[in-house]
Amino acid sequence: MQSPPKTAVFESDLAPLLSAFVAEKQRFGFKYNSIEAYLKSFDTFLLGKDCKNSLSKELMLEWIAPKAHQKSATIEHRIYIMQRLADFLNRNGFSAYRIPSELIPRKVHDFVPYIFTYDEIARILAVVDGFRFNKCSPKRHIVYPLLFRVLCFCGLRISEALNLTVGDVHFEDGFFLLRNTKTSLDRLIPLDDNLRARFMAYSEQMGFLRKDEYFFPSPDGSRYSLATMDTTFRDILFRAGILYRGKGKGHGCMT
Repeated sequence: MQSPPKTAVFESDLAPLLSAFVAEKQRFGFKYNSIEAYLKSFDTFLLGKDCKNSLSKELMLEWIAPKAHQKSATIEHRIYIMQRLADFLNRNGFSAYRIPSELIPRKVHDFVPYIFTYDEIARILAVVDGFRFNKCSPKRHIVYPLLFRVLCFCGLRISEALNLTVGDVHFEDGFFLLRNTKTSLDRLIPLDDNLRARFMAYSEQMGFLRKDEYFFPSPDGSRYSLATMDTTFRDILFRAGILYRGKGKGHGCMT
């Protein structure tokens, strides 16, 4: 299991307030690990700047100024963090310019999701249910049927499913826990009676010994890579007679 990330040490005149901002977000349940690292960069930027009494408009706009080849999503993310920080600072008696939302680049959405039909989902599950014992991957025929049902019926990203550990699954209470999700919040996913029974039967077949084991382990017990799962999913689509439309063309249920 990975060790927890190190806490950033802020050094600018704004250091105590930056630390208090992160602490407040974490009390509300946000992990804020990646954003804390981003704030450390902002803290470094502030070194030598005049910010003892306020964060001026000039300073804030200089910080969020677009860099060469920077994506609009990155700029949006930077502005969003600075808006939240300004709200916190102003709420605590420190004057800070709040960047207006009008400066956020407009998003251009050209992605069209592909919605699998009930028949296609049934064909996908039929393929994974038909996997047989393979000496190179001796538990694949056990892992894949449940993994793909979790993806189809629980609304998980593939990375969320692959990160599940034995300790995250609470059979008695009928739910499992997702940690460190994209929104930086933990989520509880309830199981209906059918999936709960499958989870329990699966666990008995797998013979787990430790709570820190991956619930959907690769052949060597580690976490499956996304590249492996992507290749496998394309093969499953082919066997199910479903056309793979190409990257970014809507078959993104594995992302």
